[in-house]
Amino acid sequence: MEFIISPKNGYWGLAKDELSRNCLLQKLEQRPLMEGNYKGIQVIALNSTAACNLGCIYCSTAKKRRYENMPFETAKQMVDLSRELEHTPQILFHGSEPLINFDLIKRTVLYEKSTRDEKNKRLEFCVQSNLTLLSPEIVQFFKENNVAVSTSLDGREEEHNFNRPYLDGRGSYQKVVQNISEILKFQKGMCAVCVTTSKNVNSLSEITIDFEKRGITEVQFLPAIPTSSEKCEFLPSNEDLSKEYIRLFEQTIQRTQMGEQRIAVKCLSQYLSDLFFNTGIDSCRMCTPSQYHPLLAVDMRGDVYPCDLFWGDKTVRIGNIFQGSLVSMVNSKNSLRKQPIETTACSPCDWRKICGGGCMADRNSSKPNKPHYCETHKKVFEYISGNLQKWIQDETIKKIFEQEKRSGRLT
Repeated sequence: MEFIISPKNGYWGLAKDELSRNCLLQKLEQRPLMEGNYKGIQVIALNSTAACNLGCIYCSTAKKRRYENMPFETAKQMVDLSRELEHTPQILFHGSEPLINFDLIKRTVLYEKSTRDEKNKRLEFCVQSNLTLLSPEIVQFFKENNVAVSTSLDGREEEHNFNRPYLDGRGSYQKVVQNISEILKFQKGMCAVCVTTSKNVNSLSEITIDFEKRGITEVQFLPAIPTSSEKCEFLPSNEDLSKEYIRLFEQTIQRTQMGEQRIAVKCLSQYLSDLFFNTGIDSCRMCTPSQYHPLLAVDMRGDVYPCDLFWGDKTVRIGNIFQGSLVSMVNSKNSLRKQPIETTACSPCDWRKICGGGCMADRNSSKPNKPHYCETHKKVFEYISGNLQKWIQDETIKKIFEQEKRSGRLT
């Protein structure tokens, strides 16, 4: 069977021979584009604070740190607006390090709780933290108020300490893994974001197994993005990243087929989702293939951005929560997520309607060239498309999606 894709609209199929190939391609190209508007928002990320106690090698804000905290009025407004949406989003306390502004987290969660009634759905809260500032008081509050916790862990001890040291250069690994254990005493599973750099890129398979043994139920590998026009030594090469992704996917598929896999590998399910659930929103489909805006990012004073990686960049700002509706902002023509892929450097690529240009922060920072990880996406999609028939027949893909669902999606 041959994998056939229509670059015009992203539809694909499997053909048995040359005759069926030509017929299939013609039918695929006749299918209309599924362009449209976002129907809702999955996650709203609040920039709780610009302060941080770590000195990550890939941090895009380290050289221009503001040391500012989000005022309660901004978070309160976000709670009120979220209740007006048809699809209730999860509210994520993000930042730099959100536990520095724990007072905001506490006041916001308690405000939502005190104003909830039979008409208002309960809002879900999550914290994305490096966990180094966790205290018994914070643990107890999260436990009592059902606040989900996810963390950042960049591999095993040497890899993590290289990527994410304290500001004075000390390693943060032991504190993080100690506090992961504390959270897992009351929380069923955890998502760990692992930023992929030149230091850990060749160990993703081993890192996944290590995370699984620690009780982590979902790992999200995020390749570091360029932070300036200068050469960033921490970026993994496309050759290393694509090779390791494929090795990781082979391991995941084999362990899934044997019934051994207990951790969801989000990057694999993302690539598969792009193929199977493509609904046509043009850019950044690597975040989500659905018609729900994956993540809306709200800055200190209510400015709204299409992603947390753009906080403070007024050139991509799409509104302010004190001046307009969230629905109008996510569907703003000025949003990078709504940018037609044909107007970007991705326009000649056959996969453009599948991946949507990859990460839009990567694409935006790599101007005027193509996204830094473009070659990785191509190689991974070629690998997956060559195995689709087999994985569909033995229900491997179904099992991978079921594993992700069981993981709880604590992001």
